[in-house]
Amino acid sequence: MRQVNRWPLTSLARWLAAAGPAEPAALIFAIAGRQQRKTYALELYRQGYAPRLLLSVGRFEIRRFATLPLPVRVPLRETAAVVPAPERHFFVYFEEGGGEIERVPAWRLGTLREIRALRNWLTRRPEITSVLVVTSGVHARRVRLCCDALLDRRVAVRLTNAPDPPEGIENPRDSIWKEVLKLAAYWVWLNSRRIGMRREC
Repeated sequence: MRQVNRWPLTSLARWLAAAGPAEPAALIFAIAGRQQRKTYALELYRQGYAPRLLLSVGRFEIRRFATLPLPVRVPLRETAAVVPAPERHFFVYFEEGGGEIERVPAWRLGTLREIRALRNWLTRRPEITSVLVVTSGVHARRVRLCCDALLDRRVAVRLTNAPDPPEGIENPRDSIWKEVLKLAAYWVWLNSRRIGMRREC
């Protein structure tokens, strides 16, 4: 396993992975991707960090989802079976006494799609005014950029990283540079949208 252990890559990886410790919130939201994010979000939910939990589940995570220690069983595989494969992205919501499944509309960019969907989900629930977002690794800075650009200012957002699995996590050099390029592309796109909206006003 190649580990990032040389400056400046180490410093760059730390900058990209910038997130704080877990704090209490009205909702815990786990970004799709690594299973460790959902495992950690479930642990925080069981510990009482929030009374509500929202898990983002992409198409390639659906089979593994059933292996998680969920508060209640939800029929995600059955729900996904009738949806075309490219459109299989879901939010699974838990609160005391039950769980719900909601399909996430298809869109081009994965992280932007999730945060846009989160924004719409929160708009229908104005009582939720704080969110603890669970991500991992070098993904954190891009998640923060999307949250700052897309979520309502009334919602306080805190990011925290899921701990690395026992075997450690690989951060090869090319994955770090890919993340830098993605971050730059997201920044350009989001700022062009802001400029476009100002011109329309």
